[in-house]
Amino acid sequence: MQIPLVSMPLLARVYDIAFGSFGKNDLSFVSEVLQRLPEGLHVDLGCANGRALEPALRQGRKVFGIDYSHDMTEMAKKRFAAAYPRQAHFETGDFRTTNLPDKVALFSCLLNTWFMIPSISDRIALLRRCKEHLVTGGIVLIINVNNPTGDPSYYGFEKFVEGIGNVKFDVDWQQGVTIESILQRRGKMTISIDGEEESHQLNNVLLTPSQFEAEVRDSGLRVFQKFGSFSKQSLDALNSEWQIYVLEN
Repeated sequence: MQIPLVSMPLLARVYDIAFGSFGKNDLSFVSEVLQRLPEGLHVDLGCANGRALEPALRQGRKVFGIDYSHDMTEMAKKRFAAAYPRQAHFETGDFRTTNLPDKVALFSCLLNTWFMIPSISDRIALLRRCKEHLVTGGIVLIINVNNPTGDPSYYGFEKFVEGIGNVKFDVDWQQGVTIESILQRRGKMTISIDGEEESHQLNNVLLTPSQFEAEVRDSGLRVFQKFGSFSKQSLDALNSEWQIYVLEN
């Protein structure tokens, strides 16, 4: 089943503000990863406004971003159009079925995006597709904000943002429920700018490391590193708040 395309005009405007604290240093981590890799593209699955692709562009790599929101991909195009007109390509669609480019050095999927794929078979199939398009020595990087118990959680703020207006942002997660031995949870994201509001339903699978690693093995990839074991440890809060997986052929 295709993921339906989603309208997110308000979220696209406040994305960096809303998620900046969660991804505080993930760009430096991505930059460090890229420096270790051979030549090739950086492809971001669920790229949102393209923020994770900036380190690759600065290193002279070409990038490819896929997101199911046209508002997000348009924001990404505008973000890089002036500085990197020939290096960056963005496409709106379902990254499980979108045609992927060849010669990829890095596939990334950050901030819970991977674990919003509900189907085991879809996750394994996408890992297999990534494997087919990796250059020798290329990797898949998956970063997840961890909630191993599935307890209810809330994140939000309300403030005036220069150039945008009065912003109110809320993410409210419900108690997780185990379905067919996999913990799942649902939530709701609400964004308001000067009284104009949009909301989105969220669904997240909470895989244990052993469950996820079993899916990786089925795909033909292997877990090379996990939980941010890179020597410099430049990702903020390399602890139980994060699940960080580096996969390779």
